[in-house]
Amino acid sequence: MRLPSLALFACLGLAPQLSAQATWKTTVLPVVGSAPETGGQFGAALFRTLQPDDSLDTRPSSLMGNAVATTKGQQRAFVEYDRWAPGNQRRTWAAVIVSRFPLPHWGSGYETFAEPVDYEPVTLELALTRHRKTGRATWLNAGVRAVFVDVESAVLAPDESAFPYQLATAQLGVIHDTRDHLFAPTNGRVVDISLGVGPLRHEGRTNLLTRTRVDLRGYRPLLRGSSVGVQAVLVGNDGAVPIDQMALLGHHTLNRGYTMGRYRDHWMASTQMELRSGAFGWGERFVLTGFGGGALLGRSLQGLSEGSVLPSGGAGIRFRLDPRTRSAIRVDYAVGKAGQSGLYVAFNEAF
Repeated sequence: MRLPSLALFACLGLAPQLSAQATWKTTVLPVVGSAPETGGQFGAALFRTLQPDDSLDTRPSSLMGNAVATTKGQQRAFVEYDRWAPGNQRRTWAAVIVSRFPLPHWGSGYETFAEPVDYEPVTLELALTRHRKTGRATWLNAGVRAVFVDVESAVLAPDESAFPYQLATAQLGVIHDTRDHLFAPTNGRVVDISLGVGPLRHEGRTNLLTRTRVDLRGYRPLLRGSSVGVQAVLVGNDGAVPIDQMALLGHHTLNRGYTMGRYRDHWMASTQMELRSGAFGWGERFVLTGFGGGALLGRSLQGLSEGSVLPSGGAGIRFRLDPRTRSAIRVDYAVGKAGQSGLYVAFNEAF
C-alpha cells in the first residue's frame, strides 16, 4: 500500500495555503465500518476542510482520503482533492484510487447466476476535472480519467469476460448548482450532465467506450431544522464495456442496501428520497435520516422500461465534525430486495 500513501502526501502538497481569510480544520479518524460486499472495514481516514471567510462568497475546499482493509481480504485507498477559487469562479477536482478488491460477479441484468464467480481485479484510477463559472450558479467542466486494471482473464458468461485493460476518457459536462451548502444542503437544486468518450485497450485490441451520466437533485427545508432531498440518476455505457465499468447498484451514495455489483448492466436509472431531521437530533452535532428509492437496469436506454424496480430503503445518523461547513461522519443501515442489507460508514451526505 505504498502508492496510496505517496498519493496522499502529494495531494497534501497541492492543498491551498492558509491565509488570514480562511480557516483550516483537520480531522484524522479510525475507520470502522462494514458493507455487504466487504464485511468489516478497518483503517484510517483524513478529512481536511478550508472554510473561506464569509465575505469571499466561496465554497469550502476539501482534502479527504482513507486507507482501508476488509475482513474479506480487500484493500482500497483513495485521495480526493476539491479546490474552489474565490467567488467560485473556478474549481479543481482530482482523485487517486488504488484497490485490490476481490468481488463476487453475479452476471449482468436481472437474470443473474445462481452462484457468483470470483472476480479479483487490481485497479489504479486517476481523474482530474477543471470547472469554470459561465453564469449564475452554472459551470462548464472538462476532464480526463484513466483506469488501469490487472486481472486474470476468465470467461464469466457467454457475452462477458474478465480481462486486463487500460481505459482513457476525455470528459465534458455542465453543472447548474444552487445548493446552499456543499456537504449537507437543505435548499436548492443540481443539474449535472456529463459525457465521457475514449479508447479501451485490451488483448491487443482497441475499442471505443462512451459513458453518459445525468444527475438531478433537489432540496427543500422543512419545519424545525429538517429538510428533504430527492435525487434521480441515469448512467449509461455504449461500446465495449468491461464488467467493472458497468452501471451497478450498491454504492454507499446510491441504492444503499445491495451488495455492490449484485445487480449491474450497461444502463441504470435510479431515484431516492431522504428526510434529514434536525428536530430529533441533539444540538447542532447530530441529525437523523430516513431514505428510500428504487432502480431499473437495462442493456440499452430503451431496455430500462422492460425491467422491474429494485427497491431499497433505510435510516441513519450523522455526526457533524464542523457545524459551520456541515461536514460529517455518516452511518446508514439499508435493506434491499431478497433480504439484502448493509451498514455504511462514510463522509458527508449520500447526495
